[in-house]
Amino acid sequence: MEKELPARKKIRLYGYDYSQAGYYFLTMCVENGHEMLGKVVVGDGVLDVPFVQLSEYGIIAEKRIREIDEHYEHISIQNLMS
Repeated sequence: MEKELPARKKIRLYGYDYSQAGYYFLTMCVENGHEMLGKVVVGDGVLDVPFVQLSEYGIIAEKRIREIDEHYEHISIQNLMS
């Protein structure tokens, strides 16, 4: 017996042609908001800048995202976390 998925709200802009050139955001979610891909690390100094420390799974995800443009001619990935 298949589990029925919850209804999702529509997030696309009505009437917008997503096939045209432009910048798009990729959002990755994990079940129940677990910190599977990494965690935010904050130093103990006043001027320390928080950064994301990727987990083993986060490193794999980042690697695969960076490889997307090797498989799709008109796509480039810019400004990942680093």
